[in-house]
Amino acid sequence: MADLSWLKSPQALLACLVVLLLVTVGVAASTSSASFGAYNPAWDGASGLQGQATAVGTESRLTLNVTAYETVDPNETVAVILTPDRAYTSEEAARVRAFVERGGTLVVAEDFGPHSNTLLEDIGASTTVDGRLLRDERYYYQSPNITVANNVTEHPLTEDVDQLTLNHGTTLVVNQSQNPQTEILVNSSSLAYLDTNRNAELDGDESLNQRPVATVEPVGQGQVVVVSDPSLLINAMLDRPGNQQFVRNLFETREQVLLDYSHAATLPPLSYAYVVVQESRTLQVLVGLAALVVAVLVSRAGTLVRDGPPETRRHCSRRIDSSRDYGRNIPSGTRSESNAWRARGIDARTTDERTRAEHMRVNRRPVEIGAVGVVLAVCGVVFTQPLLLFGAAGVGGWLIGHQRAFVSAVRATDRSLSVSIHPAEQRTTVGREVPVAVTVELDEPAPLPLRIEPQTPVAATISDYVPATLDAGETSTEFTYTVEFHVAGTHELRPLELTLTDTDGSFSETVERGSPVELVVNASGPTGIHVGQGAEDVANWYGDEDKQLAERGLDPQDIRAYVPGDVMKNIDWNVTARTGDLHVRQYGQESDRHAVVIIDQRPAMNVGPEGETKFAYAREFALALVGSADAAFDSLAIYGVDEEGIVSRTQSAVTGGGATSLHEALLRMTPQSTGERNTATRRYASPVGRQRVAGRLGSGDSSFEERLRPFFRLQHRELVSGEKNPIQLAIQREQAMVDDRLSVLIVTDDSDPRRVWDSVQFGTRVADDVSVFLTPHVLFAPDGLADLEAAYEAYRTFEEFRTELDRMRGVRAFEVAPSDRLRTVVESRRTQSQ
Repeated sequence: MADLSWLKSPQALLACLVVLLLVTVGVAASTSSASFGAYNPAWDGASGLQGQATAVGTESRLTLNVTAYETVDPNETVAVILTPDRAYTSEEAARVRAFVERGGTLVVAEDFGPHSNTLLEDIGASTTVDGRLLRDERYYYQSPNITVANNVTEHPLTEDVDQLTLNHGTTLVVNQSQNPQTEILVNSSSLAYLDTNRNAELDGDESLNQRPVATVEPVGQGQVVVVSDPSLLINAMLDRPGNQQFVRNLFETREQVLLDYSHAATLPPLSYAYVVVQESRTLQVLVGLAALVVAVLVSRAGTLVRDGPPETRRHCSRRIDSSRDYGRNIPSGTRSESNAWRARGIDARTTDERTRAEHMRVNRRPVEIGAVGVVLAVCGVVFTQPLLLFGAAGVGGWLIGHQRAFVSAVRATDRSLSVSIHPAEQRTTVGREVPVAVTVELDEPAPLPLRIEPQTPVAATISDYVPATLDAGETSTEFTYTVEFHVAGTHELRPLELTLTDTDGSFSETVERGSPVELVVNASGPTGIHVGQGAEDVANWYGDEDKQLAERGLDPQDIRAYVPGDVMKNIDWNVTARTGDLHVRQYGQESDRHAVVIIDQRPAMNVGPEGETKFAYAREFALALVGSADAAFDSLAIYGVDEEGIVSRTQSAVTGGGATSLHEALLRMTPQSTGERNTATRRYASPVGRQRVAGRLGSGDSSFEERLRPFFRLQHRELVSGEKNPIQLAIQREQAMVDDRLSVLIVTDDSDPRRVWDSVQFGTRVADDVSVFLTPHVLFAPDGLADLEAAYEAYRTFEEFRTELDRMRGVRAFEVAPSDRLRTVVESRRTQSQ
C-alpha cells in the first residue's frame, strides 16, 4: 500500500494552501467571459476553435500583434479574425494584405461591426458585410433569427457540408464586377429576407430571396473567406449540422491556424501573459531564469531553522509520523526506565500509549503572507517584473523556513512529553461526579507555549475546569477536573488535547496525548432497598447454615433408609442394589458450595416507576448479593429467565475478576416488554440417563424394580414434562452440571403464586437449600398506595404467601421492596389500630 503519511505533515498543509490559492487565482486569471473570446469556455466563447484545429492535426496559435503575420509561413497558415472591436490602422492592414498576397488564407467573420468592412477593403477584397439582420421563417433552428442556410455550392471548403446555421447573422454584399473570381460558398434559402427595421415581420420594402452568407475570393496568391456571422464559430454553434465540418475544412488545408485577437477584447491576465511571453524570446529567457531562482530558494528554505544544534535540525528534516514519537502515560515508578530506553534511541512506549490524532493549523497571519506571495508571483508574470517574482520566492522561503522551525519545536516537545490521567475511582454511578487528576511533564523546558484541555467523553459532561497552560521554559503542570457520566456502561476518559502555538501565532499544532482510562459506570438504580421478613430487616440472606446442616445430619458418610423429601442425588445405588431398598448417604459439611441465582425477567417485573420497577429492585439486590457472596459460596451462576424459558447464564468464581463478570452480566439484563418474544430462549430437556432408567423399570417384576418404579416415574414426569416453568428448567440444568453443594436463590415477584410455589418445591427436591426473594406487587403498582387500607390487605395476603414458603423444609423466603413504601403501608395500619 502506498505510504500516505506525508499527507499529515505541516509542509503538505502549507503546500495545499498555496496550491489552492494558485488554482483559484489561476482559474480566474486564465478564463474570460468575453463573447468570441479564445479563453471563454461558455456557450458564446470561441475556445473550441483551438480544439477543432487539433482535431484535424493543425497547430493553433493566438496572437496579440499583427507583426505575427510577418513571422509565419503564409502558404501553411490560415488566419482568423472574429468581429474586431477596433479598426486596423493602414499600416496594420498592409501587414495583413501582405500575408494574403504571399499565399496566406484569411477568414473574416463579421455581422454588424463596422471595422471588418474597412479591413476587407484595405486588403483588396471585393466582398463586404451587409449589416442588416437576416431572417428565414421557413428554414430556421428554434427561431427565424437563427437562420439555416441550405444552398451549398460544391467547393473544397464545403465538402461534406449540407448547411450552415447562423445565430442572428447578416448577409454579404458580393461585388463580382470588382473580382469576377469571387465564389459564393453558401446561400440562404429563397425564403430569407433582411429585416431592415428589425420588427420581426416581412414588410413591403423587404423581399424574399436567397442571399450569400459565405464567400471565398482570391487576393494575390492567397484567398479571403468572408462569413456573415461570427457566431457560426462559437462553442454553442459548432454543434449545429455543417458548422463544425465547415470550420475543419478551413483549417485542414494549412499546417497552422493563427487566431488574431490583436483588435479583440482584452484577454484574461494569465492568458495575456502567456501569449506575450510566447511571442518574445527575451521574456522566455527571463521567465526561465526566475523559475530557476525560485526553485533554488525553495530548496534552501529548509535550512532556515531557528535555534538548534545539528541533531535538532536532523530531526526537523524528518516528517511527523503518526505512528511514532507519541506522548504516553508513564507511571512514576517507571519514568527513569523510560528515559533510559529513550537515551538508547528506542521508543519504549506501546502502540496503545501513542496518540491517535494530530493536525497542524495554519493561522491567519501566514495565510495573509502567503496570499501576498501569490499576488506578487501573479503580478510578476503578468507585468513581466522579475523583482516581483523574487519577492514571491522570498515570501515562500520565509513561510517554509518558519514552518520548519515550528515543526522542530513541536517534535522536541513531543519527544520529552509524558501525560498521566488518574480518576479518583475506577467505578462510579450515573450522575455522580468523579474528580480526575492530570499531570503533564517534560524532560526539558518547553520551547513553545502549551495549552492542555481534557476531551469530553461520550455521554458525559466536564466541569470545574479551567484550561491549563504550560508556558515556554516550564517543565510540568498539574490540574484537576470533574467528569459526570449520564449513561451506564463502560466508558473511557479520552486522551488530553494539547495545543502548541509558536511565538508569533502563525502556526499551531493540536495533538492527543495520554492513554485512555476505562471507567465502569453503573446505573443509579433504586435507593432504600428493604430485604427482610414481615417488614423487618434481616442480616442473613443465605439461610441458617447450622439449621440446614442439622437437617442433613453431621455424621460423615452415614447410610440410612430413604424417606420422602431426601435429595435424589444422595441416593447410594450400590447399597440400594444390595439391600433392595432405597438408601441415601448422608454427608457432613462439604468444603465447596455452589449457588445459582435465578432472576425473573418477565414483563410482570417491569411494573413500577421509571428506574424503580420490580426488576430494578431485584437487580439491585442481586448486585449486592454478588458483592458479598464470597462469604457463603465458592462459585455462583446467574440465570435470566422469562415467560419463554432461559434467556442467559453466566458462571464464575465470586472472588477476583469473577465477581466483575457476574456484575456486568446483571447490568446487561433487562425485563422483557409486554408482547415481546425472546428468540434467544432455549429449553433444556431432562437428563437422558433418567429417561433411560425410567424406561427400563417400566416392565420389570422384581421387588427391587417395583420399589424403584414409583420414584423414577415421579422424577421422570417432573423432569421432562412440558409444563415445567423456566425457573424449574434453570434449577434442573444447574443441578445436572455441578457436583458441589447447590443453593438456589430465586428472585421474582408474587404475581404468579402457583409458579413460585412449584419452582420452590422443585428446588427443594434437587438442591440443598432454597432462598426465594419476592417483590410485592402492591408496593410497585401505579395505584397500589392510593387506598392504604386496601394496600395493607394486599400486603398481608403477600405476607401469608411468603410465610407459607418460609415454612417449607430447607426454604427461606424474603421480601425485596422499597423501604419507604413498605413503611407507609405498615404505619398506616398501626395508625388505624390506635
